[in-house]
Amino acid sequence: MANGAALIFGHQVFPLARPRLVVGRGDKAAGRIPDLDLAPLDNEHVVSRQHAEIEHQAGITIIRDLGSRNGTFVNDERLDPSAARHLKDGDSVRFGHIAFAYAADHAWPDDVKVESNEETFVASSLMMRALKGITVADTSQPAETWKAQVQRIQQVLNEGLITMVFQPIVDLQHGYVAGVESLSRLSAEPRRTPDLWFTEAKNVGLGVEMELVAIKLALAQLNQLPNTCYMSINASPETANSPDLVTALRGLPLERIVLEVTEHDAVTDYQALLDALRDMRAQGLRLAVDDMGSGYANLRHILQLAPDIIKLDVELTRGIDLDTPRRALAASFAQFAKEIGAKIVAEGVETETEFNTLKDLGVQLGQGYYMARPGPLPLPKALTPAPVLAGR
Repeated sequence: MANGAALIFGHQVFPLARPRLVVGRGDKAAGRIPDLDLAPLDNEHVVSRQHAEIEHQAGITIIRDLGSRNGTFVNDERLDPSAARHLKDGDSVRFGHIAFAYAADHAWPDDVKVESNEETFVASSLMMRALKGITVADTSQPAETWKAQVQRIQQVLNEGLITMVFQPIVDLQHGYVAGVESLSRLSAEPRRTPDLWFTEAKNVGLGVEMELVAIKLALAQLNQLPNTCYMSINASPETANSPDLVTALRGLPLERIVLEVTEHDAVTDYQALLDALRDMRAQGLRLAVDDMGSGYANLRHILQLAPDIIKLDVELTRGIDLDTPRRALAASFAQFAKEIGAKIVAEGVETETEFNTLKDLGVQLGQGYYMARPGPLPLPKALTPAPVLAGR
């Protein structure tokens, strides 16, 4: 008997014996003739010729949708084509109407072999007959780069190389600290900004795991804030939609937590995201979206999610005291937020004149180097409870 990572189809086992696979529909024109061509019953059951990619290296298996017509699903959640997904033992995977279970460590008979040529490789057991037309093309490339990325991220996670700092969010009208935003810092090589680390984690299927580590580290320090302060934590749409986030927040005072859904990744299913957050929002969790004013997609983000807090993009804040169009746009956003019952947080406030301009426009909250730089908790005594801008 042999063993390793595998996809399970009924009673058949398909071992993941290549570092990179592309799953798709048989293509006679390309010389890929399936055992039985997939004549789709309807559009919902189409398996694309280049449907999804599976990579298995260093004990990690990730899956990506390749822009397929009808999507790739893990545990009935449609994958975002721009992001990789880390497969966990027991996950269900579906391409079109073909469904598998993923096993991280499964045994299979020795006569299940993998044959390959320049075009395709298939399992030489009953597997491919059971698949009825699914072929798996070997598109393997040198895997050293991908393997090195996985190892870097695993090192960060296993060795606790993430620490958290917190930047105060100030009530512009009264000068008090209303909350803090939690920000990650990484003491790992190569030296680079946190966003690049999180992007690499996402690319190798460990993005959600890494975000959850940062979230848990931040929330462990919630009790170091005054009871009047909230903590804002950052999450991609995928993490916000994860049941693991619910577990991480369970038992905490949700009325003191703001979930900031980052705008950098597209939301493929707004209703699913809203459903995932509904119960927690009913218990007091507030939702924030960032980068307001950075583009049409962000406006759609706000309209769909109906956030409690809207963060003005730094490009809108910077130099607002000197620029009439910026002031007009910020004023309109402040009025929009008032109409929907949300609050505005201006990011990147760096000068006294920017601070005063935003305050005069009716912007309630702000953060930036003018008020305070990110730092550890507890907050310095100069920041709480007295007004942070006293004497300025």
